[in-house]
Amino acid sequence: MISEDQSVLLDSDKLMHFAIEAAPNGMVIVDDIGNIVLANSMIETMFGYSRDELIGANIDMLVPERFRAHHPEVRHAYIGQPVSRVMGQGRDLYALNKQGNEFPVEIGLNPLHAATGVMILASVVDITERKQQEKSLKSALLAKETLLSEIHHRVKNNLQIIDSLIGMQMDQVVGEQARTALRDSQNRVKTISLIHQILYQSQDFAQIDATEFITSLTHNLVQSYGADRNRIELLLDLDPLILSMNRSLPLGLIVNELVSNALKHAFPDNRCGTLTVALKLVENGKATLSITDNGIGLPPKDESTGSETLGLLLMEALASQIEAQVTVNRGNPTRFELSFGLEHTSAGA
Repeated sequence: MISEDQSVLLDSDKLMHFAIEAAPNGMVIVDDIGNIVLANSMIETMFGYSRDELIGANIDMLVPERFRAHHPEVRHAYIGQPVSRVMGQGRDLYALNKQGNEFPVEIGLNPLHAATGVMILASVVDITERKQQEKSLKSALLAKETLLSEIHHRVKNNLQIIDSLIGMQMDQVVGEQARTALRDSQNRVKTISLIHQILYQSQDFAQIDATEFITSLTHNLVQSYGADRNRIELLLDLDPLILSMNRSLPLGLIVNELVSNALKHAFPDNRCGTLTVALKLVENGKATLSITDNGIGLPPKDESTGSETLGLLLMEALASQIEAQVTVNRGNPTRFELSFGLEHTSAGA
């Protein structure tokens, strides 16, 4: 006659067998010497063996030959420290089916403490499809990177050609006004080229480190216009902001126009002074760009025509592209300040 405790034990064994059989993953129980004592139907499907072929066989038959010699050592080490864990954490694992084909797997290990000793419950997942998807994604990413690289080099080469053509034209023209206009255009091309270069070198093709490109840009402009650093002090006050490409390119061109304008006109007759470029993060996801100098100030605007220089007109057009609000103080000191949104980008740390 079966006692109540034996009945509960039998019911527990049945429940365990039902749970293993119903599991969506391959489930196999191995004893302490590596023999298979139980396997579910998913293991049969996964490996191509019948249950009769599996029960009593050694688990090493499911291990690829290149790993088989080392597998008993791994199993004995687990028996010595039986804890629930993932097998081969951080390594690619492979299994061997009846047809002799290897396939990638993930295996979870759980110890079972039986009267005969520790047994191992292994959960096996065939990840062939996932690996194929990862391979396809890597292939697509490589193709995208190759395309972006090709586009970058084409853009870079075309901008260099334009830069060279403008430089050649500067050697041919007569008159400082024409040369200045060409040099301004050349600096605009260099600004675009600089931003593209920084974008290409960054880890994220969608965003640019504003501190990096504004620092490089302003120092390039000082060098281009031959400004005396002992006479004109350049100060940078830049928060570590990450900007989208939609913000970076117009903003870079705005900095180019305003800094160029200050270097050319703010400090005539060897006048000394300070030129400050500031980019600050403010509340509500906005930032401000300000270009400030303590030079001679802007000339009065011709109210009859409303005309401004080409550089200032270009600045206003670019500001409208990023929906920036522009505030101008024409002297004591001269300051251009633009307030604009960040397009959900984040500030660096």
